[in-house]
Amino acid sequence: MTLIEDNDLGTAASEPGPRKGVAVRRRGQVRLAEQVRVAVIFSGRQHDLTLPATVPVATVVAGILNTICDPADSLLDASEDGRITPGSVVLRRVNGQALDREENLQAQGVIDGDLLRLEVGDAEVTLTPIIENASSATAQILSNHRQQIDEAVTVRFAAITAALGVVLTVGLLLNAWRINLAAGHDVNLMLAAAATVLTATLLATATIVWWRHRELTVATSLWLSALVSAPAAAVIGTPGQPSAWHAVFGFATVTVVASALWALTPAPRGVLAWTAITGGCWALISVLRALGVQWGYLWVAVMAIALLVLKLSEGIAGRMARLPMPEFPTVTGKNVFDPADDIAAQALEAAATHGTPSMAQLTRAAIAANMYLTAVVACTAVFFVVGSACTITPGQGRWWLATVYVLMLATILILAARAFADRIQAIILVATGLSMMAAVGLTYVRANGSGPGWSVAIAAAVLMLGVGALVIAAVVPKHVFSPLFRKLVEWLEYVLIALVPPLCWWLLNLYYLARNR
Repeated sequence: MTLIEDNDLGTAASEPGPRKGVAVRRRGQVRLAEQVRVAVIFSGRQHDLTLPATVPVATVVAGILNTICDPADSLLDASEDGRITPGSVVLRRVNGQALDREENLQAQGVIDGDLLRLEVGDAEVTLTPIIENASSATAQILSNHRQQIDEAVTVRFAAITAALGVVLTVGLLLNAWRINLAAGHDVNLMLAAAATVLTATLLATATIVWWRHRELTVATSLWLSALVSAPAAAVIGTPGQPSAWHAVFGFATVTVVASALWALTPAPRGVLAWTAITGGCWALISVLRALGVQWGYLWVAVMAIALLVLKLSEGIAGRMARLPMPEFPTVTGKNVFDPADDIAAQALEAAATHGTPSMAQLTRAAIAANMYLTAVVACTAVFFVVGSACTITPGQGRWWLATVYVLMLATILILAARAFADRIQAIILVATGLSMMAAVGLTYVRANGSGPGWSVAIAAAVLMLGVGALVIAAVVPKHVFSPLFRKLVEWLEYVLIALVPPLCWWLLNLYYLARNR
């Protein structure tokens, strides 16, 4: 390797090795290879060098040191006890980025005129542990990989155990209520009182634990357990045989409790929001069912409303998260082109009074909005799956139209997953669409359970559906689709959405009522 250094006295070339006794040749007599002319800073001085561009950096560094350093000088100072400290020489760019010692300068993008720094530092010493036998090695590996039982794990296990105990207790109370109804008694106030006391105890204990000890895991476990015991107390305390009104009181109770915890406690707001929204919707559905609305008509309308809520979910989540929006017209807002004279005055007054939201406020609001968006999507998924099983009655009414309606909604959900950047939300929608298709098949199997033909046919259809999903999952992420194909898929979704209202009105007999009014 030949290094050429430019200095005040002329041009010199040197081979690797000590500088002493090196023959000096003119630049024109040097065999030129692929070279790069750079400036190297070392020990506070700049050296203009012409370096080979196709030689590994480790070899180049050795040549640079032999060229610009005196072999008698030490690059690192000795330690306090006089021992030599091991070190390494690193060639860096001027911004501090180290060059790979195994690669050459050309491969790393070093060009003529670049400024490099040559630094010497302590070498990283790696120690290899000595394992006496296989058992010691196994114990060491397992101790490094398995999780130890610490205080957090113990508290989490205790909280889960307490929640499971509450669920088991509520189940036993409901079983006692069932036995009491079978014996001919309409209501058992002792069971209702026991469930009510359990709910009050859970809420009070959780509040005290959070207030006095700030133990969020235990408090959250008790708060969420109260969401199980509270509706059970309402159902047990409702007189009469089980009916839609029992569901009304149960879902209304869980909605009220979840809303209170959502507003007053630091429990997971996404879970509480989902519980409150889902419970409120179920309470409304139960009221309509108690008033005599048929299941088929009810669920056709519920799924159409769920699709509308899904399409408006981003705006709903933004309002739930209370995103800080400016109170005056902005460039991207409305009233931009209105010729009102007082818009500027309103803008200045609002900005002076309230100011603009900080980045921390926007970050918290964005995280909350995404969390609420997941809750809304998960809420609609429940009604889509249940509705697909309750809408179709094979062999009765417009069963074929109801089947088309449900399958069309399932396809819309699968296509709509493209619009959600959060993978949890997209997975929920795709899983919901596939579950709806499976629910349709199980509905037909249940209605025609006397023969094995339907079961075999539905099993084959479900298997084909799973294989198709597997093929799509393996092909779609690795394939880049053309803009035209993506636009066609988007238009297909729009066409299917446009067909939902006519089919919904048809299944609800609104056309028949309009003709015979």
